[in-house]
Amino acid sequence: MPSEPKIITKRQARKQINLLIFGLVIMVLLEALLEYGKPYLLASRPELFAGVNADLVFMIGELMIMAITSVPFIMASVKLNLNIGQYMRNPHYRLMHTVSLICIGIALRFLSASLSQLFYILADRSTVQYEWFGIFTGQTYILNNIVWLLIYVFLRPLYHEIIFRGIIQRHLGHYGRYFGVLGSAFLYALCQRDLPSFAAMFFLGWYLSTVTLYAHSIIPSIRISISLNLFLWVLNVIPEQFDALMLVIIVLVYILAALYIFSIRGRNIVRYGATESTLWKLLISAPSTVILIILFLGNAVYAFLH
Repeated sequence: MPSEPKIITKRQARKQINLLIFGLVIMVLLEALLEYGKPYLLASRPELFAGVNADLVFMIGELMIMAITSVPFIMASVKLNLNIGQYMRNPHYRLMHTVSLICIGIALRFLSASLSQLFYILADRSTVQYEWFGIFTGQTYILNNIVWLLIYVFLRPLYHEIIFRGIIQRHLGHYGRYFGVLGSAFLYALCQRDLPSFAAMFFLGWYLSTVTLYAHSIIPSIRISISLNLFLWVLNVIPEQFDALMLVIIVLVYILAALYIFSIRGRNIVRYGATESTLWKLLISAPSTVILIILFLGNAVYAFLH
């Protein structure tokens, strides 16, 4: 029989939340140092990269950050008695159900990307891709594209789903299942570097956390995240002559997503704990969360000014 839930004080809950979010602070700090340090090092210390594939070095740096920041999350999981293995069970959804969930994720990401692009236009910003992105000629370009695909399409989504859905949502869900959904989505958004990304990732995180809650597993959210990133990668690398085909596929994605949402329209995803003020005060007032908010605001201001 399942054990009775353990009753803890607000102070104990805040301490647990602080321990959990400490890893996010380290992750955001290291990722900011890598991103902002890259152009500085390339401009001021080019001799460090003489004869070296600089982009590959910085991508390996991303892998190292994931490895380093895994440590505090593992320690927090042990300290909080979180059995992540219980959230790795396959719910054995039908193929059409899985495809529908993936389509909704892609549709949400496209809608949020459109809003973000509007912000970039208004702020007179532009995004710059790697010069080798999608170019598969030459050993260096091929290697860079393979490493990029491995990290950002497969490893990074897997890493994020384990952290945000498997660890953070699972623990916050002990205070309130639906608080775990919104709380993990809020923290997921706080780890972004500008306001448009905050909004986009909050809604995507909300969706992924909701899928995780109903599946009692992070396997579906992992599939959605990897499929989404793979789809976006294909859109960026596919030759222009296939643009019409991709447009048709995108339209079909929206149609399938809309049909599935219509079929479950009666489901309420905001229930007990989602808006409980006491729980949100505990989350926001935790020292690690305060630091994370400060880091986000600093990144957002920097992104807007540059």
